[in-house]
Amino acid sequence: MNKRKWAALALALTIGLANAAEPVAFDTTVKITVDSTGTPTAVQAVPELPELVRVQIERAVSAWRFAPPSLDGAAVTGTTYVQLGACAMPTADGGMNLSVAYRSNGPEALGKEVPRFPTQNRQALLENKAEFLVEYTVGKDGKATLEDIKKTTGSAKALGIFAPTLREWVTRLRFKPEELAGAPISTRMRTPVSFSSTESRLAPSPEVLRRQEQEKKMMSPECIAAAGRQPATGLESYAINSPLKFLGPG
Repeated sequence: MNKRKWAALALALTIGLANAAEPVAFDTTVKITVDSTGTPTAVQAVPELPELVRVQIERAVSAWRFAPPSLDGAAVTGTTYVQLGACAMPTADGGMNLSVAYRSNGPEALGKEVPRFPTQNRQALLENKAEFLVEYTVGKDGKATLEDIKKTTGSAKALGIFAPTLREWVTRLRFKPEELAGAPISTRMRTPVSFSSTESRLAPSPEVLRRQEQEKKMMSPECIAAAGRQPATGLESYAINSPLKFLGPG
């Protein structure tokens, strides 16, 4: 998320907390350093978040536990980046109920690079929907190297049509790598990618898309948990071989 979007989110959270307005759902990243037992020793949320929100996120995540990281058979410290969903529910007394849900952990993506639909390819425009699992390795330098592309939905020609676009996309990806014993490491990642030619013909306006996204988040497990109805649940990580395996709350 760029600085402008973080500023907009911080403003929405600040207004919501001040006026006991509707809950604010958002996604964020937390940097976590753990000791050789998998216990967090340093938790750093995004500094642009309002202090009340940031402190509560860091407090909640500090109670999480990870499998003890190791390097060459020896227990070591480790650093990973956790992607989580959060929901801030303002209360009438000016306070806030906050719920967070684990989504995945691994290297931190720098920017929001997305594959570009190959509109110049007539065959691509004939595809109703094509879905892929893209596997790549994030190196110690933060650059991604393509490992494999697996088609899960689409015609027999879909892989050949979209593979060049996916290969080009992977070359643009940049990350902050995970660390073991204070040194960067390589991590293999998997990202699901979906292409649809029909959706782009009647695309909703940006305002409608934002409203639809916010309405979807209002029904997320973390917003339901923030309202006190049921606990938030975690989702599967997309890191294939991160040495820092999430175990859950401590």
